[in-house]
Amino acid sequence: MAAMAAIATLVQQGRANAIERDTFVDSSGRARPFRDTYLDWFGEKRRRPHLLRATIEDVGVAGLGVLHYWVQRHANQSDWDQPSPVDRFTLRAVRFDNNLFTTNNILHPLAGAAYYGMPRVNGFDPHEAFLAVLVASTFWEFALEWREKVSINDLIVTPVGGMVIGEFLFQLGEYVTSAPGRGLAQEIAAVTLGAPRRAHDAFDRPRKPAPLPPDALGFSSAFWHRFRLASGATAVSNDAGKEARLQNIVAEAQIVSVPGFLDPGRFHLLFGEGNFTELRLRMEVTDDGLEDFDLWLEADIVGYYSQRIEPASHGQAGHGVLVAFANAFRDADRWVLGRRDQLAVAHFAAAVGRLWFGAGGLWLRLGADLSGDFASVRSLAFEPWILRNGIDGTKTVLSKQGYYFALGYSARLRAVASYRGIEVGGHLAYGDYGSIDGLDRWQEQVSRDVGGDDQILEYGAWIQARLPWLPVVARASSDQVVRWSRLEKIRDSRWDRRMTATLGLQF
Repeated sequence: MAAMAAIATLVQQGRANAIERDTFVDSSGRARPFRDTYLDWFGEKRRRPHLLRATIEDVGVAGLGVLHYWVQRHANQSDWDQPSPVDRFTLRAVRFDNNLFTTNNILHPLAGAAYYGMPRVNGFDPHEAFLAVLVASTFWEFALEWREKVSINDLIVTPVGGMVIGEFLFQLGEYVTSAPGRGLAQEIAAVTLGAPRRAHDAFDRPRKPAPLPPDALGFSSAFWHRFRLASGATAVSNDAGKEARLQNIVAEAQIVSVPGFLDPGRFHLLFGEGNFTELRLRMEVTDDGLEDFDLWLEADIVGYYSQRIEPASHGQAGHGVLVAFANAFRDADRWVLGRRDQLAVAHFAAAVGRLWFGAGGLWLRLGADLSGDFASVRSLAFEPWILRNGIDGTKTVLSKQGYYFALGYSARLRAVASYRGIEVGGHLAYGDYGSIDGLDRWQEQVSRDVGGDDQILEYGAWIQARLPWLPVVARASSDQVVRWSRLEKIRDSRWDRRMTATLGLQF
């Protein structure tokens, strides 16, 4: 209530210098027309689509996959089911596979990102690029991988995961090739992180948009960004009374392709170019190697954004509102304290809401997501189930890999308050997943098609401080994961807690 009262007061103070509609003020203090600037930088007419070249490049990606597939034929032969052509095209050989968790949820989405990225750098929009990866994945499963049954999970995870990863990498490439000048650091970023964009622009020589002032990193302020790289220590504990200390590495990135985002300005935008993207990665290691890997990516593909932020006596005051449909992808794989846990989720058509509001140095950010999910979930109840019932006749993905495929939903809430370099935040997420039965790779051999479900609750909070005049941030956080798992009448549950301290750079 105090924050909202302060906002109202400062907005009133700033009304005398109110900004005109469809206008924003760039970092040099110059008022610019929003619509014309946005179309100049991100409009459909900036680059002409190249269908033939995009097709050739995606065929090349598929060719590399085929080459690897046959070079590694001895490793792949265990997956050769040898289905008949009739079974493949009458869909009797369309099943869930039983591959390694990493193969299904890291390697295949990365391949999808390559299929997706080629049309994007060739001038196609996210929907057209998604169609390309969908076609490529389907052709791979039905035609190129003809010795294996068609994998349902690959037909879902490769396009959805590939789109999310590919869109983030595309937006990153656009950002690092946007520098109005040619400094050494910007050039290195452009020829590494932005290599696909730089290579294609060398052939196409697209029209350059009107330059905007550089941001703090020397790239164009047409983009808003926030990057954090940090490392530190983690103390983990669980319900079994075990504890351990780990080293952590954290990387976070947010890129918004909207000129004037959260700067003084009054405008609104109906977008469809994947304008809001985010990545969060956490890895925790011990002397024995990687113990915890957690990757999250999100791309808000289509939506509506509105902003009204005015200059005020102590900075600026106002709000921004985002409603969107997004795809997201998560892969979490843990070996902490001698216990394995795995969760990979393709969040599709998530309903996303975001609100930014504040005045002066105090700003609040609120977010909520709700999505339908396709998931790979490690069943905590499987081990106690097989101790009672044995392993024979169960799903092969369970018996070989310990996880199952599921449908479900998830919801996420996030709140952050910041004031002059101090940030306090919290998050809450819940997912509910039920197994998909009757479509195992070797369903004919499954005599006990055990159904199950899992629920995951995750919550935590953090406080962060940034040093004055330096991009150095220190963060302390506490997070907890609570899991409930069921197979038939066998139930299991656990919780794990993580206390983390990190020091790093935020820019």
